[in-house]
Amino acid sequence: MSKSSKMENLANKPTEPKQRIESVDIVRGFALFGVLLVNMYNFGATFPVWTGLSDKVALSVTQIFFEYKSFRLFSFLFGFGIALQLAKSNSAGKTDFLFYLRRMAVLFIIGVANCLLYDGDVLMLYAEFGVVLLLFRKFPMKVLLLGWLVLNLHFPITRAINSISQEPSEMLNSEERIEQSQNEIKELQQSHPYSVGSIGEVMAYNAKAIPPNPLDNSSFLGMCLLGMYVARKRYFQNAVKHRIFIIRVFIFGLVLGLLAMAFVQFLAFNVGYSSEGTSSATLFQKLLGDLCMVFGSTLLSLGYAAGLILLNQSTHFKRYIAPLAAVGRFALTTYLFQTIMFSTLFYGYGFDQGLRMGPFTVTIYAILIFTIQVVACNWWARYFRFGPVEWLWRSASYMRWVQIGRNK
Repeated sequence: MSKSSKMENLANKPTEPKQRIESVDIVRGFALFGVLLVNMYNFGATFPVWTGLSDKVALSVTQIFFEYKSFRLFSFLFGFGIALQLAKSNSAGKTDFLFYLRRMAVLFIIGVANCLLYDGDVLMLYAEFGVVLLLFRKFPMKVLLLGWLVLNLHFPITRAINSISQEPSEMLNSEERIEQSQNEIKELQQSHPYSVGSIGEVMAYNAKAIPPNPLDNSSFLGMCLLGMYVARKRYFQNAVKHRIFIIRVFIFGLVLGLLAMAFVQFLAFNVGYSSEGTSSATLFQKLLGDLCMVFGSTLLSLGYAAGLILLNQSTHFKRYIAPLAAVGRFALTTYLFQTIMFSTLFYGYGFDQGLRMGPFTVTIYAILIFTIQVVACNWWARYFRFGPVEWLWRSASYMRWVQIGRNK
């Protein structure tokens, strides 16, 4: 067989588990816990009615360490993976556009199915991003960084422009906010499809979110471009060689990211700043808060990634984070099963616990669900090469049944 034929065959085969970058899977596994936690908080845990100390601590920890950071990290890794896939295809001499677009189309369809259960699905968005990223495959490195910067500035600048003609809303005191939230929760419990609807009514309600608008999540596309940049610089692939740089990213990412998050919390408590919905902050305060939220979250998420890579290089600490690798390897299956598990817990046709759990209780359930997933993924990895949904995705993309079991 000729050298070119061997390269073509390699490009047209799924990546074997032993060929994966373990540290990247560990980072992805960590990000999936944050994604689960933030998604579960969307079912009432962020309302100010939960005034207990444990609830306040749990909410602050989630907002400071996970809110926005997990999805940014997940988006960063998606762009990183796309860059590797395109590089693998290019090794055969050309990019197989038909296969790539088919792969994104299948991912979009999987996302549609997930969105019918939860309208916060990100898979459709990533499928749309995947098509856009194809256009950046040969762009210079500086263009990728410029794209990341512009797309991350889109949200703060757009909000600032829209706020010029708006007066800041009145900042409510603690009692008023609690009373307002109590009334809102009662109304949602009596009328929202998640609380009172059948599974068919829930799907009909969620179908309105199909398809998502990529412009509403431009900063996540920016993180994908940053992921492509890092992949092309080979920081993760040659982590030992770039250890000094990774240490700097870890230190500066955590320090500057946490300082930015502390300032956001300061604005929230003192001037009523909010990155979503109405805000009692002034135009300047809102712009400053949005910039800190966007770039602080980015720095903190990169600090997480760098820290986990460094831990993976340590013989002592590696064993503690190694179980996350299987979760990251089966990220698609893990993400979809998270939706099934928390929707069953929260929706009216399930256990009807939505809007009834405070931050602390939701955090405990998130840890429990994720622990189950870690155990299940590591058991599955002993016998199978791919997760069940990853196997279906690959088989549909390659238009043939891919072997799922490990060779004896």
